[in-house]
Amino acid sequence: MSIFEDIILRKSEGVKTILIILLSFTTVLLAIPHLIKKDLLSVRLSQNDATDYSTVWKPYIMRSPYVDSNSTIADAHWESLDLDRGWIAMSHSYAIERGMLAGLPLPDDPEKGLFVLDGYHQMHCLMTLRTDMYAMLRGEHPPHPESHWRHCFNLIRQAIQCHADDTPLSHLEASLRPCQSWAKMDQWLAAHDTCWRGDNGQWARKKSCM
Repeated sequence: MSIFEDIILRKSEGVKTILIILLSFTTVLLAIPHLIKKDLLSVRLSQNDATDYSTVWKPYIMRSPYVDSNSTIADAHWESLDLDRGWIAMSHSYAIERGMLAGLPLPDDPEKGLFVLDGYHQMHCLMTLRTDMYAMLRGEHPPHPESHWRHCFNLIRQAIQCHADDTPLSHLEASLRPCQSWAKMDQWLAAHDTCWRGDNGQWARKKSCM
């Protein structure tokens, strides 16, 4: 074999090595979304392993006490939603086993972290926007800053796009749609309830624990 042929052969082997490395790297990149999806699925299953989240078919209702023209009736229904709930405590080991990010260590139990259930967080934001809207309609100063509105609009937008609900609804009331049971979620929450909550970056005790 000539020197020239030897050089060509070595270059060819080098190119093959580079191609193998690039192919391996590309394979890893393509696998990452699936690995992330698997981890995210395990987070959701961390709820299912404690409670049966069977699908509940519920009708879409346009006329509801929550939108009654009598503000006293409507307010009473909205206020019946206990948003002091939703905060839970889970051990760091429980969260890590399910691929979750660690929660803030509780002040009185550093072995556990603080979490808020996403559904309650979304409901909190919806009620914040409703409360402030009606305050302004009455000519009052809204209780929450504009930055909180932006946070809530963004949170609700992400929740809607995250679920990408493709249920076809007719123009008629009572179209059925698949839902998860809020009551079942509440049962799971009760097993992990905590007296602590996060309030504007500060620790606070829930009203029910005072």
